[in-house]
Amino acid sequence: QNPAELSKHSALLYLRNGAADFVVELTDGRVIAVAIRPMSDGRWVSTHEDITVHQRAEEMLHEQKLQLDTALNNMSQGLCMFDGQARLMFCNQRYLQMYGMSPDDVRPGMTLLELLELRVSRGNFSRDPRDYLAELRKQILAGNSVTFNTELPDGRVIQVDNRPLPDGRWVSCHDDITVKRRAEERQQVDGARGRVLMFAGTKKGEATSTLLPGIVKAALDALPIAKRM
Repeated sequence: QNPAELSKHSALLYLRNGAADFVVELTDGRVIAVAIRPMSDGRWVSTHEDITVHQRAEEMLHEQKLQLDTALNNMSQGLCMFDGQARLMFCNQRYLQMYGMSPDDVRPGMTLLELLELRVSRGNFSRDPRDYLAELRKQILAGNSVTFNTELPDGRVIQVDNRPLPDGRWVSCHDDITVKRRAEERQQVDGARGRVLMFAGTKKGEATSTLLPGIVKAALDALPIAKRM
């Protein structure tokens, strides 16, 4: 379609309400920005600018942002980023799900203190928010990572890893390691079972040199038990 004809048609439609601005894509793929401005004598001025490169760049950026958002929101870990003033820049859906919050509860620009106080009200943050924030920011400003495990009231174990960035921002990753922690606890139980078996053998008055086969057998016998737990 001819931009001149299009601008004339649009002018007739929009001049009653003043100036008009719109974008049209031509059949050859070019994108034209049209601006129409009325003049005092009833005439109008129409400008046409080829913004194809700019438009395609914006579309590419939008697609990349969409892909990034999709990747972040499909992570198994909760992820947040904070600026140098401890204000939330973004968080993914997994983070909200982990702590029982919704997008209406959490917004970019809110402070970490506000976020922690919200988690306190939801029953999944037990420390004093101000003390935690002061300690965390001290370490982040010093360029130190802060990693720790915390157990929630529902029994889940979350590993929190705060990593500073060169410009003062930091990233906070929250990983549900409950399954891993329970597996480690089962291994500890199995190890204790092996030691009990070993001690039981010593009570029989056997010489230390004769205990080794029994210890090895007890360890091997414990393996199937661990698999059944």
